[in-house]
Amino acid sequence: MTRYFEKKITKRKIIAALLFILLSASDTFGDTQRYTEYKIKAGYIYNFARFIKWPEKSFENNPNSFLLCLVEGDPFGNQFQKVEGKSITGRKLTVKRLKSNDNLKQCQILFIPAAEKAHMSSIIKSLDNSHVLTVGDIRNFHQIGGMVSLRKKGDQVKLEINLQATKRKELRINAKLLEIATIVNGN
Repeated sequence: MTRYFEKKITKRKIIAALLFILLSASDTFGDTQRYTEYKIKAGYIYNFARFIKWPEKSFENNPNSFLLCLVEGDPFGNQFQKVEGKSITGRKLTVKRLKSNDNLKQCQILFIPAAEKAHMSSIIKSLDNSHVLTVGDIRNFHQIGGMVSLRKKGDQVKLEINLQATKRKELRINAKLLEIATIVNGN
């Protein structure tokens, strides 16, 4: 009974801590009115950089920058404007909007919008031999090799992680993040 109680308290603490981080980040993104779906998703994406570890070789081309890339057609508007330039693991956060045929391997995090659904497989395939965390918000993103899916279910944003894909890219996800996510299997 004690182990169950300790596990339950630990999970609550982790969820409370992550909610605090998300809400703190959301304050950075704008006013304290009702948070929209994409403000919440932006908060998640921004905080992935704190809960995921990339291999050092993924920073060889840009050693002083942490690149958060958004494929054009993304729904975020200026959500990342106030966090751009902040330090992420000792590197300056740089937000780039790119076309799907640009060099996407330069990114640490790549958000692929639903508008690119027809090209998602080829985008993900173009990232072979890289260490890019792919994030999307379409159904079954993991089945085409996507790593993290941010899906709206009811009035909540749910997190799904394709652990197989992240391991192949040598990305290490903090256990705290895994506790609040649904682990899915994909390509």
